[in-house]
Amino acid sequence: MKIGLIANSQGNLDSIRLAAKHLRRLGASAVFHLGVDYNDAEVLKNHGMPVLAVPGPEESAYRDHAVANRRVELVDQVRILLTNYTRRHENDLPDDLDPVDLCFSGQIDVVCNGAAKASIEQLGYVVFISPGTLVVEREDAPKPTFGLLEVKNSKVRGSIISLESGEVLRRKIYRIPRLIG
Repeated sequence: MKIGLIANSQGNLDSIRLAAKHLRRLGASAVFHLGVDYNDAEVLKNHGMPVLAVPGPEESAYRDHAVANRRVELVDQVRILLTNYTRRHENDLPDDLDPVDLCFSGQIDVVCNGAAKASIEQLGYVVFISPGTLVVEREDAPKPTFGLLEVKNSKVRGSIISLESGEVLRRKIYRIPRLIG
């Protein structure tokens, strides 16, 4: 399964639409929106893509008990945490999942997070992927990016993709140790 990863869209609807266009071309069947701005996920839904979203800790939706600030999704036996922030935050609600506890207790295989710096890395047995940001606020900032997570059998492949060109800038493949038999 191929899943688009979008974060830090901050109401930039043109960037969201362009990312959705690239993701469709790349074969994504769904999108994880990793916060800031939580409401931007609606634009993706209007483009015919199933979307799961989590808010960023500074958003009003983060304080809404009806909205999951973090969620765990199972994709082809791979346990994926969707979160904007990779650790507890002062704005967390009492029942929010603790990303650090989930990772150290072996309950998560992949963490998709909304950090502004695009990255793909494996720490211990957990793969962390941040798609970067769709919005560039400074001239010296990295170019806008989004991500693609491919899950198949016991492997995950994370890609960081240029918003402007749709070209893959970085790609890494990891095996999920728990699923290797």
